[in-house]
Amino acid sequence: MKWNHRLVQMHQDPDRDPWFQVMEAYYNEDGSIGGFGHICLGSEYPHQIPEVLQRILDDITRNPDVVLLDSAVGFNGKSSEPF
Repeated sequence: MKWNHRLVQMHQDPDRDPWFQVMEAYYNEDGSIGGFGHICLGSEYPHQIPEVLQRILDDITRNPDVVLLDSAVGFNGKSSEPF
């Protein structure tokens, strides 16, 4: 399954300040976003954290556009679980 990190806008409520998060985005075979993972920055090994941070920076630099949380196909926005 293809995935990468994306900038995600969490809501479009005009009465609230916008909130953006970096999340893992999972893709369907047709390239559409199928779901989002939890926000996390972690690894089994602390020395890998700089590599994870670099991968996040690389991903959001390659894909600077912001996606909306509810833009994933079949994502109902009521759960933080992917898919």
